[in-house]
Amino acid sequence: MEHANWSEWERLLAHAPACAAWMDPQEIHLQEAARLLQQTGWYLTERARYSEAELLVERAYQVSEQQQGAEHLDTASAASTLATLYQEQGKYEQAKPLFVRALEISEQQLGSEHPLTASSLNNLAALYRAQGKYEQAEPLYVRALAIYVQQLGPLHPHTLIVRGNYVALLRRMGRDAEAVALETKRMPPS
Repeated sequence: MEHANWSEWERLLAHAPACAAWMDPQEIHLQEAARLLQQTGWYLTERARYSEAELLVERAYQVSEQQQGAEHLDTASAASTLATLYQEQGKYEQAKPLFVRALEISEQQLGSEHPLTASSLNNLAALYRAQGKYEQAEPLYVRALAIYVQQLGPLHPHTLIVRGNYVALLRRMGRDAEAVALETKRMPPS
């Protein structure tokens, strides 16, 4: 979701709760509706409007699980969005099982070397970093970075984001020399 489109999102925002309200009485659980709720919840999370986002994202997760199944990639995406919302609110214990679930689904459906699996690894690592569990975060960042370098190349935006996240972790761990080396390391083109 591009920040440049936020004014459009704000204009359309009133329709998402109406969609959610309409879904329940009609017992309509279309995946498209779940996606609308999830994306609207993501927008609200980005705007730090957590209480508005929570109902929509929780509903999107429930609908996705019911409609697509517990092992579907849409369910993993909805779980990750809900986990991110919880993490932003400091609800780490609620976020962790959802991030873990999203990672399990990604690995099962796409394999351990897929970029979406790397994204799930990065998300879980970020949660551990926010909790100060640096030793648990580090191997996840290392693995995510290796996947992105291999699959997307060393200069891809996703690779650079994870590398930056890992550098930030190393700095928090007091390993500044390693952080500087990683920042300045010239990675060979893929």
